[in-house]
Parts: sequence; C-alpha cells; structure tokens
Amino acid sequence: MVYDVSEIKERYQEERAQADNDFELKLEVASWQVEQESSHGIYLQMDYGALNSGTVLIPSHKVDKQEDGNYIIYIKERDYFYFLNPDQSEKNRYMMGKTLARQLAKQNGEVLVTKNPHISSMRELIKEYNFLVEHHVTDGEQFQNLEERFNNKIEETHQELQTLDERLAYYHKVEGALLAIAQTPENSLPSMQLLDELGLPKDIAISDIRQTIQQFEIEKDALQEFFDDTLKTYTTYQEMKEQIKSREVNIHKQETEEKSL
Repeated sequence: MVYDVSEIKERYQEERAQADNDFELKLEVASWQVEQESSHGIYLQMDYGALNSGTVLIPSHKVDKQEDGNYIIYIKERDYFYFLNPDQSEKNRYMMGKTLARQLAKQNGEVLVTKNPHISSMRELIKEYNFLVEHHVTDGEQFQNLEERFNNKIEETHQELQTLDERLAYYHKVEGALLAIAQTPENSLPSMQLLDELGLPKDIAISDIRQTIQQFEIEKDALQEFFDDTLKTYTTYQEMKEQIKSREVNIHKQETEEKSL
C-alpha cells in the first residue's frame, strides 16, 4: 500500500498525538546533547556517575524534533535504555527511563514533566464511559460496574492531588531552610536542625530542590486540570443519563395510556 503525502502527514500526526498521550516522562533535550541522529533515533551524550561518560540511544518513535533544533523525548519510567561507554566497556549498563530522564534534566537544567498515572487510568475509564453513554447504555450490571470504578478513580485522584500538595509543602519547607542557611548563617541552627529531622544533607543544592518543586507543580497542575474537566464531563453525562431515563419513562407511560384507550 502506498500513501500520498497528505495521508503520511495525517498518520504521522496521529502517531505523534498518541506519543504525546502515551508517556510518563517528558523532557526537552538540547541539540548539544545529541551526538548523532539516525533513522533509529538519537544518540545522547550523558554522564552516569563520576568519570563515566557515554551515549544512550533514544528510539525514533520516542523523539519529536522541534523547529529550533532541540528535541522532545517521551518515555516511561520502566522503559529500559542501554548506556554505552566507548572507552570502558565494563561500565556499560542498562538504566530505567526514570533514571535516564532525571540525569538528562540535571545536565541541561530543563524541567522534567511527569504525567501522573491517574490521568492515563482515568482516560481509559472515560473511553468506556463515553462508549456506553453514547449508545444509550445507562443501565445494567456492566454500566453499574463501570460507574463504580469511575467513582472510585475520582476519589483516588482527589487523594493523589492531596498527596502532591503535601509533597510540595515538604519541598517548600526544605527550600525555606536552605534559604535561611544561605542568607542568615548566624541564625541557621533551627534550619540545620530541620534538615537533620528530614534526613537531608546540609550541602544539598537549592537549585535541585527548586527544580523538584517545579516538576511537582507541573504534575499537580496538569492532574488538577484533567480532574476538573473530567468532573464537568461526568456531571454532563449524569444529566444525560437522567434525561434518557426520563424519556423512557414518558414513552412507557404514553404507550400504557394508548393501550388503555
């Protein structure tokens, strides 16, 4: 089968849209980090531990090249990548996507975007819900089971948002302690005691903490927006469900009245 240019472009955009949704970690990679680009993907320069430099291949289906020459990569935490040290083969090793993304973000200072897993799981439930509602299936065991799972997921997502708020509060507390130590070292004892209580080293970089805060803020904002949109849609569907039931009751009532005439 041969595709024309418009079909190829459409298929590419569909694959790109699927990649945008099918990821857990999203990161911009600067052009200077790319050692080589091929049909298989891009080879990234990376440091992995002390005095250990090498390259990692990111497959092409996980890469989207930008107009400015940089790249966006979409990976999952449990994806595996192979780190290759050309000079010391004994240091070659597999690494998971989570480790790779964090190391790359640390090198180029870009914010690592994490897509909360509750978005993917809720999106799948929405697909099922849409199908049943659009086909006027609003009764029966199948719909009730789905509705129960959907309500449970809403509650789980609400709890996840609270957890993210707690994490942000924790890192803001750490940031405040580090700022106090840097700005007023003569009064830094309470802040140093706080870091001890949290089990953190006193030389931890405030830039790393701020990057972590930014990552959690992006993750939380994305989940909150998706959660709010889902609740609005769910409310609309609940109204549709009631309208369908009301219409069915009226039809049944009308048929009964006609038979009695």
